Amino acid sequence: MEKDVLFWEVDMQYDFIMPGGKLPISGAETIVSAVNRLRRYIFTNEYSLAGSMDCHKHGDEEISDNPDFQKTFPFHCETNAPGAGRVGDIGDEPEIFIPKNAISDAELEEIAANEPLNVFFHKDHFDVFTNPNITRFMELMQPKQIIIFGVASDVCVRFAVDGLLNWGKAELTVVTDCIHGLGIVAEEDLFKEWEGSGVKLVTSEEITSKVM
Repeated sequence: MEKDVLFWEVDMQYDFIMPGGKLPISGAETIVSAVNRLRRYIFTNEYSLAGSMDCHKHGDEEISDNPDFQKTFPFHCETNAPGAGRVGDIGDEPEIFIPKNAISDAELEEIAANEPLNVFFHKDHFDVFTNPNITRFMELMQPKQIIIFGVASDVCVRFAVDGLLNWGKAELTVVTDCIHGLGIVAEEDLFKEWEGSGVKLVTSEEITSKVM
């Protein structure tokens, strides 16, 4: 197992991915097979997987009855509801969920010590770094390479990339066939933006066909 590599999954949840979800991203279900292939590679090679999951309640800042679909959205990914669950092959390793409130350093250190790691940070905002445990977790892990996938590429994935770039201590890679967007920003423009910031772009096949 390579401890220096951390895979980062963004919001692969029913309400976003599946046509019957509360906030379905058109076409997002088409990436599930590629995400499953990538996850199987992660599980088989015992890489660590971390990521984010929306965990909403009525009254959260981004929730609106009259959403603009840019900064506000309909109610989705309700805490503990089926729509907040992850989709696809999630493997057999028990998931560890880190809440939106700060937990103790001792708790976080115990979680980070798991090998391989399978941990997800709850959030009620586009930006996972609004979870107060993220920066401390990254400092504990100190990955040299972070490989990012999930939805939506032009909202939560974009915030994740920006946050990890600002953290600034790892090489970032985005898996291009394992992301999908709302269309707020053209995918071509996102790719240019990321490459301009030093982010590598690869396909899932490029990852799974070689030993990293």
